[in-house]
Amino acid sequence: MDTAVNDAFAKVLEEHAARDPEGFSARWEKLTADGTVESLINDASRDTASRVYVALRRATPRLVDGLRGDRQRLEGLMDEVWGPADSAFEASNYLGYELGQDIAGSTREHGPKMKALLGAHGRALRTAGEIRHLAMSGFHAGAVARWRTLHELAVLIQVLGSAGPEVSRRYLDYARVENLQDMENYQLHAEALGRKPFDAEEMERAKRLVAEVVERSDKTMLKPNGWAFPLFPEKKSVTFRDLELLVGLEHLRPFYKLGNNHIHAGPRAGELNLNEGTPSGTSSITVGPTVFGDIAETCHGAMISVHQATAGLVNAYFADNPGSGLDLLVGLMAQARFVEDGGKLWGEAAERARGRGWFTHRPD
Repeated sequence: MDTAVNDAFAKVLEEHAARDPEGFSARWEKLTADGTVESLINDASRDTASRVYVALRRATPRLVDGLRGDRQRLEGLMDEVWGPADSAFEASNYLGYELGQDIAGSTREHGPKMKALLGAHGRALRTAGEIRHLAMSGFHAGAVARWRTLHELAVLIQVLGSAGPEVSRRYLDYARVENLQDMENYQLHAEALGRKPFDAEEMERAKRLVAEVVERSDKTMLKPNGWAFPLFPEKKSVTFRDLELLVGLEHLRPFYKLGNNHIHAGPRAGELNLNEGTPSGTSSITVGPTVFGDIAETCHGAMISVHQATAGLVNAYFADNPGSGLDLLVGLMAQARFVEDGGKLWGEAAERARGRGWFTHRPD
C-alpha cells in the first residue's frame, strides 16, 4: 500500500510539472521559500487518493477472491480441530428449536407468559447460532460477546418462567417504555443525522402508550428493569445481577464480565485483543479471524445457556399444562445429554488445538 501511494503521489507531481514546467517550478520555489507547500501537497494528495482508489477498485475482484480463499482455508482448519464438538453444538441447538416449535404450535393463542418466553427462547437460539458462526470462523472475541447476550436471555427465561403471568405482562409492556426512550433519543439527534424527526402526533402517541403502561402497573415501570420490580418489593432499583441471583446463575458472572470486555472499548479489551490472535510469547493487534483462540469454553458455555433457556421454557409449559407433553420432557433430557457429551468433545478438541500451538493457557 505504501509503495502504491508513493508511486501514485510521485506520478501526480510529475504530471503537474509536465503540464506547466515553469509555473510549477516557480510555484514550488515560492512555496518552499515561504515554508508553505501545503496547498500543493493537498492538491497532489487528492489526485493521489483518486488514483489509488481507482487502482484498488480494479484490483477488488482479485483481492476479494484472495480473502475468500484465506477464510475458507481458516474455516477448514477450524473444522479439522473443532468439527466433532461443533456437530454436537448444532444438534443441541436444533433440538432446542424443535422443543420451542412444539410448544409454540400447541395452541393458536398464548398468554403473556408464554408469549414472552417463546420470544426470548427464539432469540436465544438465534444468538447461539451467531456464537457458533463467529467461533468457527475465527472470531472468538465476537463469540464471547454474543455469549454474554445468550446468558442474559437464559437468565431472563428462568426469571419469567418461575414468576407469575403478571411479571411477563409487565415485561411485554416494558417494550413501550424502551420504545419511547429510543424515539426521544432519535429526536435529539435527527437533525444532526440528516434524518426526518418524528412528528408531534407520533411522539404523543408513544407517550400515551407509556402512560397507559404506568396506569396498568405503577411508576416503577419507568425505571431500568422496571418490569421486574414485583420480584424485589424491598429494592429501589433492579440490576441484572439481582436477576442472576434470583435464579441461581450468578456463578457465571466471571464469563459475563469477560463478555463485557469484548463488547466495550475499555483498556482491558484492548489488552485482550493483543493476546487473542497470537501464539504464546508474541503480541500484535488482532484485526481479523484467527485460529489462536480457545473456543471450547465459549461454545460449551453457549450449549449450557441454550439448555438453561430451553429448560425454563419447558418447565413453564409443564406448570401451566400439568400431565401433558411427555415428549417435551424426553427432548429436554436428550438435550442435556448433548450438553454433557459436548463438554467432553470440546475438551478433546481443545487438546487438539493446544497440540497445534493455537493457545497455551492452562488446560483447566
